[in-house]
Amino acid sequence: MTPHSDSTTIDGIGGWFAAGEFGSRSAPRRESGIKQAESARDLARPDLEVARSAETDKWLAFYDSVAALEKARLSLLKQTGALLAALH
Repeated sequence: MTPHSDSTTIDGIGGWFAAGEFGSRSAPRRESGIKQAESARDLARPDLEVARSAETDKWLAFYDSVAALEKARLSLLKQTGALLAALH
């Protein structure tokens, strides 16, 4: 891979930028920008994992409440003798 060929891509960028689009003087700036973006990603990931865990807990609570509601409805139908009629 040649550093200034328009048909090649910069490794690690996923093919978004052609290597020839950038001058060699801006390489340290680009590397700094990449490091900053990686740091921001690394800092955001734990927050996302906490949020995902909280969302999972909320969905579990929701499904538990739906199950409790269904049990209460079935119990009422059973107590009133309407369970068999409700199943037919």
